[in-house]
Amino acid sequence: QIVAVADSGLDEDHGDFGTRVVGNFDVIGDGSTADKHSGHGTHVACTVLGDGSKGGYAGVAPDAELYFQAMENDNTGNFQSPSLNYLLNTAYNSGARIHTNSWGSSSSSDWGVYTSSSEDVDDRTRYYDQYYSGREGLVVLFAAGNDGPDSDTIGSPATAKNPITVGNSQNRYQGAPNSIMDGSSRGPVDDGRIKPDILAPGGYVRSCRAQEATDIAGSTWSNSWYLEYTGTSMATPNAAGTAALIREYITEVAQRPEPQGALVKALMILGARDVGNRDIPNMDEGWGRIDLKGTLAPNNGRGIWVDDRSILSSTGNSKSYTFDITTPNQPFKAVVAWSDERGSRFSNTQLVNNLNLLITTPSGVEYKGNEFSQGRSIQGGSYDTLNNVEVVLVDSAEVGLWTVKVTDAGHSGSKAQPFAIAVSGVGVNDLRPDPSPIITSFNTDIAIPQVGDDVLVEMEVANLGNVEAENVEVIFQEEGITLDIDTFNLGPGGSKVLFWNWQPQTAGGRTLSFIVDPDDSIDEINEDNNRMDILVNV
Repeated sequence: QIVAVADSGLDEDHGDFGTRVVGNFDVIGDGSTADKHSGHGTHVACTVLGDGSKGGYAGVAPDAELYFQAMENDNTGNFQSPSLNYLLNTAYNSGARIHTNSWGSSSSSDWGVYTSSSEDVDDRTRYYDQYYSGREGLVVLFAAGNDGPDSDTIGSPATAKNPITVGNSQNRYQGAPNSIMDGSSRGPVDDGRIKPDILAPGGYVRSCRAQEATDIAGSTWSNSWYLEYTGTSMATPNAAGTAALIREYITEVAQRPEPQGALVKALMILGARDVGNRDIPNMDEGWGRIDLKGTLAPNNGRGIWVDDRSILSSTGNSKSYTFDITTPNQPFKAVVAWSDERGSRFSNTQLVNNLNLLITTPSGVEYKGNEFSQGRSIQGGSYDTLNNVEVVLVDSAEVGLWTVKVTDAGHSGSKAQPFAIAVSGVGVNDLRPDPSPIITSFNTDIAIPQVGDDVLVEMEVANLGNVEAENVEVIFQEEGITLDIDTFNLGPGGSKVLFWNWQPQTAGGRTLSFIVDPDDSIDEINEDNNRMDILVNV
């Protein structure tokens, strides 16, 4: 993985980067990429991917490669931010799929505000998550800031919707890891959205010391090669390194396509742990402290399941997934996240495409996304209309078929909305296909056909499972008489639109049937969703 870091400067020959710096660029035009003042950029970059060769303080992803963008003016020690479009585009075009930023507006007038910079971040993250246009996804992270513990102290561009906004938990000494550092900026942002998204270790982090740095008075410990800093600036690269490992797992271990940034965000939230009292989501910690093991290898036999190859294109569209929970009294958690279209700094609310998450248990109990009390999902309540992350967490799941449904509840944007969903529970990683007809997909080119008309019938079959369904046979019948058969393969989460020619010979109500896997030759997650019967008036 190539991780882009935009920060002060870089001590490239420190030793802990080896030969893994693939780019080191001055992006403000002062002619230097050095880290002459606090050594902030070197510390941040090393936290992501340093190998610890100078003394043992390795970063989170020590095999990753670094693309660095130097933003500090050596003459003044001040950060200067170039165009965010420029920063993100050049990093992506150079191969980086993770971009981490331990900086933001220092002005209190920007606290909680959705600014033009926020718009730019949302625009680029949305653009690069459009997998259907051949793009490979971009995970963008921003530090929440260090103006806590008061509420509404998160600065722009961390107020944007799509990036992972990172707060600060304690990394070492008494209270670690389940304490929120007082200085960590708090939400909400001005339109009421939940920020930060997660916490990462940022209190007393030991990482590389830039050898040319002349102002390290803010450190709380140091030796020749390393020093200790505290802040969301330190938390964010820890989260970025975690994102790199998650992304590597997705592509190299699970061998899935290049993931949306929204999927990495959803997985990070999937494994997050509540800090202190059970009270997620809240404006201090968001969805909790990151836990890589909880994300990729949850305990007690729970597995993970993901989909980031689905889109919803208009209001009312939905997609459902079925999971056969095999062991009772274990947690069941689902997270849906999407890189929403850019909002407007002139609007009071920023959500453009509103997706809803709804979980239905085997006994028919429904849980809406983000309807929580005491850190767990509760029944009833209202659908969330502000956030582009929705979560359901049930502490003790019953055995049987659970349904996870994502609905486009309000499509105000101009393009189809891709989304990412991540689920954990006992049985959700059941490696079986589940081809099923989609009832809402049925259509005819003649609304009320007459006897003898040539009618084109349209319907869709989707694979709700997590492995490829091979040799899927679909039979088209009228009143129990087979008219046509089609056979095809269908990838996990994939769908196929089928067209059938029909010439009705009899007037009145006629039942058209579509039967998937009629011989039960496919071992499916759910064997009870293979038939669709539609009554058509002729």
